[in-house]
Amino acid sequence: MNQADREHRIPPHRKLAYAVAVTLACLVLAEAGARLMGAAPKPEPRKPGPTINGAFWVSDELLGFRNRADGTCTNADVTPPVVVTTDERGYRNGQGWDPTGAGPIVLIVGDSTTFCGELEDSQTISSQLALRLQANGVEARVLNAGVRGYNTHQCTLMLRECLERFPDIAVAIYLFTGNDYVGNLDPASCHPAPTPALQLVDGGVRDVPMPPPAVPSGGSFPEQLAPPPPGLRVRFTDALRRRSALLHHSLGLLRDARGPSSLRVVPHIGAEDPLPRRWEEAVAWARRHGGDEVLEECLRRMRSSCEERGVAFLTTAFSLGEADEGAPSGERYAFDPRSHSALKIGYTERCARADVACVDVRGAFSGSSASYCAVEWDGLLDPHYGGRGAEVWSRAILPRVLDALRSR
Repeated sequence: MNQADREHRIPPHRKLAYAVAVTLACLVLAEAGARLMGAAPKPEPRKPGPTINGAFWVSDELLGFRNRADGTCTNADVTPPVVVTTDERGYRNGQGWDPTGAGPIVLIVGDSTTFCGELEDSQTISSQLALRLQANGVEARVLNAGVRGYNTHQCTLMLRECLERFPDIAVAIYLFTGNDYVGNLDPASCHPAPTPALQLVDGGVRDVPMPPPAVPSGGSFPEQLAPPPPGLRVRFTDALRRRSALLHHSLGLLRDARGPSSLRVVPHIGAEDPLPRRWEEAVAWARRHGGDEVLEECLRRMRSSCEERGVAFLTTAFSLGEADEGAPSGERYAFDPRSHSALKIGYTERCARADVACVDVRGAFSGSSASYCAVEWDGLLDPHYGGRGAEVWSRAILPRVLDALRSR
């Protein structure tokens, strides 16, 4: 019997079984290869409950939104979960913070990297800085006025509010994050919470009217911020992606190759140039529409507000320990290289043009993942300082803060 006769005698169901077995073996090998190369399945979804933004954001006529007073939330997006609280005015609680206490105050304004919603109250950048000041014999309170989602313009308004409320402020620090650069131009960057934004008009920086609030002033957004339930196809795909690193990584590459899935129109700019979804493209979009000038104007306003009250003003930028703009990605960055990098914006140059003292903390960071917490957002890992990162940041900025306090 020749080979052709033997193949002819193999039952069809056995041929199908062989084909399925070979295909499964190839998939298992490919899955193993993907994991060996560092790919991981999609993380498990967050536990049911309010988001941290929904727990803290309340509508505000001037700032668009702010932190809830006496707020408490267990942030289950990080492991292990942490309890996050705010004081009677919505400022983040922390080491030694007492709004009615005496002595000089070091104020920190910024967005989620300042608020530190991934850390317990005693571990935030403000708490770590307070501990280091005490260790150096300086009795100063550190006020954390960070609010998740804030842009530079909102931080400018928050800084002014704090300066008026606390006459003991001696030093003010603005912690810049790259997404502030785009958010400065986008009044819907934190929808449904309205956001005060700015625009460049005839060479001057002007306010952009805020969208109407989704809730009255003082109201909260838990229902509006709750994600809609996914459809059957999304639930099925996500279930597979949470089990397969190969599928999760492959679909991510496919999404990147296809480009942004949606483009959003920013009203005061218009539909002829919608806001891209990708980070690098969004930075280029903001630069075309005056992002540099708007950021510099915000920095000048902060510096001027501080100078009027004899307060030292410093700024620094969230860092992944970048060596230079062309440095390779990988463990040094700890996370996706598309993470918000101040280098791609030229933040130190913007500070120089605004005559603002910028403290470069990059040299203190190695980029090790041990310094960061990361939460998946929109398919990417969104990094924030972890406990070690907060310690590194406070150590890096401490000398400049001490100099400012001792020179008063």
